[in-house]
Amino acid sequence: MMPTGGIKDTIPPTVKDVFPKSFSKNIKPNKVNVWLNEDINPKDVQTDLIITPRVKDYKVNVGRRKITISIKDTLKENTTYSFNFRNSIMDINEENQIKNYKIVYSTGDIIDSFFIKGRISNVFTEEPIANACIALYDTEIDSLIEKNGPIYMGRSEKTGLFEINNIKENKFYVLAFDDVNKDSKFQKETEKVFKTRIVEGDSVFKNYKIYYDNTSKNQVTSTKQRKKSIVIKNTK
Repeated sequence: MMPTGGIKDTIPPTVKDVFPKSFSKNIKPNKVNVWLNEDINPKDVQTDLIITPRVKDYKVNVGRRKITISIKDTLKENTTYSFNFRNSIMDINEENQIKNYKIVYSTGDIIDSFFIKGRISNVFTEEPIANACIALYDTEIDSLIEKNGPIYMGRSEKTGLFEINNIKENKFYVLAFDDVNKDSKFQKETEKVFKTRIVEGDSVFKNYKIYYDNTSKNQVTSTKQRKKSIVIKNTK
C-alpha cells in the first residue's frame, strides 16, 4: 500500500537576503541579488518583473534559490528605482506566492514616496479588467508613445486595482492598455486602449476609478471627470 501525502504546504518562500539592501540611498547597482529559503518556480519572474522608472537594458537570471538582475543601463541621478516582482516569486511545488514583493533604491539622498492608485473596470458592466498596463508619461501622449516607453508603469490585479509607488511629485499623462506583446509600449494597431488622461498636482495622490470601454479598438473621443472618477468613452 502506497503511503498518503502529508499536510499540504501553504507557506510561500521567504527572502533570506537582498544585496544591495532595499531602500539603500546614493547607489547605482549594476546587479541586484535576491536569495530565497527554498526552491522557486522561475516561470513568471522574467515577464512579471516591473522596473520603474523604466530600465531598457537588463537581464534576469533565476536559479533554484537565487534571483539576479543584471542592469546594463546607466541609472539616472537623484532617482528612486522600484523593482516590483508582483506575485511572481513562488515555491516550485505548490506555487505559494510572495505577494507584491518589491525592492527600492535611490541614486540620490531621497526615496520618492508619491503614488497613484485606482481601478480598471468595464464602463458598462463595471467588471474589473485584470493585467492592464498602466503607464505614466512626462510628455503629452501622442504618436511618440509607440516609440518611447513610459517612465513609470504598473499592472492591474484580478480585482482591477493597481498602485504605482515611489514616483516623483510631477505632472503625468496616463495611458492604460492591454500590453499583448509585453513590451510596455502601446501598439495602436494591435492593443486596445483603456484610458488616457492628464494627472497633475495633488491628484497624483488620489484614488482614481478608471472605466474601461471596449466598444472601440483604441480611439478615445471624450473624457469626463467626476470628483475622483474619470470616465472615458469611445465610439464604435
